Amino acid sequence: MGLFDRNKEVRQTKSDKYGNRYTVSLVGLDGPHRGKLCFLEGGARLYEGIARVIGPKDKPKAPNPCNLKFTQSGARGTTSSTIAVELVR
Repeated sequence: MGLFDRNKEVRQTKSDKYGNRYTVSLVGLDGPHRGKLCFLEGGARLYEGIARVIGPKDKPKAPNPCNLKFTQSGARGTTSSTIAVELVR
């Protein structure tokens, strides 16, 4: 789980092997990363999952900042991999 601030930059890099990669900065809210600045990197599934949960800037679905929970399943880097993003209130 992490605290996401939509005003922070989401870095985008292009990879020949994996296409667009996105790096999101979060503050860890539980576990060994609690209270630490963390960077979560992923592809379009991560980026679109976050966008779906928080909504656009002009009509946000979530407060800013918001707590997000990320759950990855399937083999990383394959087409069977999925990332579920949830808003935690």
